[in-house]
Amino acid sequence: MDPWIELDEDALRQYIDAKTVFEAWESARAKAAEVRGGMLWRTTKGREYLIRTGVDNKQKSLDFKRWMASTAERDPLKVSRDRLQASIVEELANRFRLGV
Repeated sequence: MDPWIELDEDALRQYIDAKTVFEAWESARAKAAEVRGGMLWRTTKGREYLIRTGVDNKQKSLDFKRWMASTAERDPLKVSRDRLQASIVEELANRFRLGV
């Protein structure tokens, strides 16, 4: 007796669909794990810092205002991309701060 069972077309299609959905779910779960945590603003010694918090309560200062000042040394395309990225980060941080 053959250990393999041949699948008919419907079963094969269902297997392919299920495998595709599972792989997409795994990919989405991995991407979501990368961005777990939150963000907050903290003022220390008169300077405002954007802080990223992790699920393990670790905190890392992103200090994007100083980072933005250093982008002038880069090429123009990268500068505009970095500014757009920083404005998105600032908008998300503002929404997080306001609870939107």
